[in-house]
Amino acid sequence: MATVHNESLPASGQLSKSHTCMVRVWACFGICLFVATWKLWTPQSLFPQIPIFEFLVDIPATIDWIAFATVLSSLILIAAKRSLSNFQTSCLLALFTSGLAVLFSLDQHRFQPWAWHWFVFAVILAIAQRREAMYWLRWIAISVYIYSAISKLDYQFTHTVGMQMLETLAKPVAGSNADWLLEFGPRFVLLLPMAELLVGFGLIFSMTRVASGWLAIILHGSLVFILGPFGLNHYLPVLVWNVYFAIQAYWLFVKSESEDPSERMSSIGSKVVSGFALCVALFPATCSLDGCDHWLAWELYAPRSSRIKIELPETVVQQLPNTVAMYAKKSAALPGVIELDLAQWSLKELSVPVYPQSRFQFGVARWTGERLDNDQTMHVTVKSQSDRWTGSREQRNVQGMLDFKNEASRYWLNTVPRSHDAKKTETNAEIAIAR
Repeated sequence: MATVHNESLPASGQLSKSHTCMVRVWACFGICLFVATWKLWTPQSLFPQIPIFEFLVDIPATIDWIAFATVLSSLILIAAKRSLSNFQTSCLLALFTSGLAVLFSLDQHRFQPWAWHWFVFAVILAIAQRREAMYWLRWIAISVYIYSAISKLDYQFTHTVGMQMLETLAKPVAGSNADWLLEFGPRFVLLLPMAELLVGFGLIFSMTRVASGWLAIILHGSLVFILGPFGLNHYLPVLVWNVYFAIQAYWLFVKSESEDPSERMSSIGSKVVSGFALCVALFPATCSLDGCDHWLAWELYAPRSSRIKIELPETVVQQLPNTVAMYAKKSAALPGVIELDLAQWSLKELSVPVYPQSRFQFGVARWTGERLDNDQTMHVTVKSQSDRWTGSREQRNVQGMLDFKNEASRYWLNTVPRSHDAKKTETNAEIAIAR
C-alpha cells in the first residue's frame, strides 16, 4: 500500500522552512500595516464609524481594543517565533481572523483592501494544508490582478487617476514637455490595466507562470515608484502593500513548484477552504449589480466607485467639531456653500483612504447631520458608480430627515454611525458657550 507523504508537516511536526519564512514575512508586513493605521482600528472619534449592522452601534469601545490587541499580538507571535507547528500556526491565525472579523463588523471603513487581503489569506492558511493553501492563494492572487485590471478599463480611470500615473511614469523621459499626453494620454493609459490583465492571465498557466511572476514584480515596483515620495506621494500603507505583493508574487509564482490539484487533501477542511476561496474569487463579479463593495471587488485605484457629496452653508460650519470643519472647502459653483472633503478628512486623520462606497459615506453624512441644529441646512448628493464608457453617474438629492430615512432604506447594510464617541456632546457644548 502506497504511503502518501504530506509536505506540509515534516516528521518533526513543523512547517517547512520556506513556508514558515513566508508566513513570518506575511505577519511582519501585517504588523507594519496595522501599526501605520492604528487609529482606524481603535475606538477613535476623529472620523465616523459605521458598523455593518445597526444593532452594533452601541457596542462599547472596549471591544475594539480587545479585538485590535488580539490581531496585533497574533501577528507578533507568528513573526517572532522561529519554529511553529501546524497546530500553533492555525491557532494564531484563527485568533487573528476572529479579531479582525470583529473589527470589520464594528466599522465598514476598516474593510481596507489590504486588510481584506490579510483576512482572506489568514483563513486559507489557518485551515488548509500547505499544498492546498498554495493552490488557493495563487487563485486569490490571480483574481486580484484580473478584477483590478478590469475595473480600470473605464472612462474615469483613463481620464483621471490613470493619467496621473502615466504622467508620473513619463516624466523622467519626457520631462515637463509632455503635451502629447493631452491628445494621446487616455489611449496610452489603457496599457496600464492591459499589462495588469496580461499578468493575471499569464499566472494561470504553468508555461507562463514564472515569467508572469517576474512581470508582476516589475509591475509592483513601478507602482511603488508612481505612488511613492518621488511620484504621487501616497500614504505609507499603499507602498507597503505593493512591496508585499512583489514578495508574494515571487513566493507563489516564481519560486514555488507547480501544484497538481489532484494532490490536494480530501477532507472537511479541504471542502471548507475550497468553498471559502471560491466565494472570495467569484464574489467581486457581483459588484456591478451592487452585490459586492468596490474594494472587496479589488477595484484598486479605480475612481468609478459610488460616492456622496456633502454641502453646507458657510454659516453652519461653526456647529461642526474643529477636526471636521478644517476639511470644509468652498464650493466652486455655489457662493456661500462649503463642501466636506471626505477623502482628505480620512487620509489626514486615519492615514487611510475613505471607504469608496456611497452606503458608508452616507453614514458619514448622517453623523454630520446629527451635529447640526437643523438638518435641513445640509444637502447630500448620492452618486452611483460611473458608467464604464461615458463616466456619467446617476444622482439623488437628499435633504432633511425624511429623505435621510428613505435613502437609508435603499441599503442592505447599516448607515447609522456608532454612538460611543462624544463629538456631538462636545459640539453642542461649544455652541452653547459661543451663544
